[in-house]
Amino acid sequence: MRRPYIPLALCAAAAIAVAQERVKPKSAADFPKTIEAASKAWTAGHYGRCLDNLRTAIGLVSNKRAEAIRAALPGAPAGFEVVPERKTDATANPYLSGVTAMVGSNVTRKYRETDGRASMNVSVTSDSPMIGMFSTYAANPALLGPDAELIKYGSHTAVLRKEGGGKQHTLQLLIEGKHMCETKLRGRDDEFLLKVWNQAAVDKLAAALMN
Repeated sequence: MRRPYIPLALCAAAAIAVAQERVKPKSAADFPKTIEAASKAWTAGHYGRCLDNLRTAIGLVSNKRAEAIRAALPGAPAGFEVVPERKTDATANPYLSGVTAMVGSNVTRKYRETDGRASMNVSVTSDSPMIGMFSTYAANPALLGPDAELIKYGSHTAVLRKEGGGKQHTLQLLIEGKHMCETKLRGRDDEFLLKVWNQAAVDKLAAALMN
């Protein structure tokens, strides 16, 4: 008996039809469930799965903490605006979660003058062991140099520095000896910078970092 002829295109179409599957978007990770999954993996001796879940959990906490820090940063001063930035999801990058656990997290914000060229960049580094070195440095005014000034905010300490012949001012704020907020200002003087980082602004950021 002669076998019926089936065009190759129809075979391919049938194969594609069988293989077709709609992939649902991956649901957002949930912290309690992630911790529970890590605990179950630990009990079962699945240490690789346990680590994966712990990294995801660290990423979730890092995202929430970054949101709290951003919310505590000063708003744009008069005549300035906040530059939109691309947010990083720490849960999407296991390597980033691991780095955060070892060297701390970093949150940045840029401000620019709406009708001029002045700018201000803020960088907040939290829970980094490297900050301890600055703590020792800031505790000794003799090491600051002629273009630096020590500023006290209650229990917090900052170093105000003039750079580039006075064209740039940098304020390095040490919060509770374990968090650093560095602000670089161009196109304005040190009085402008100290008004941005007044006691109320420092206290607000400190509360977010220490919470």
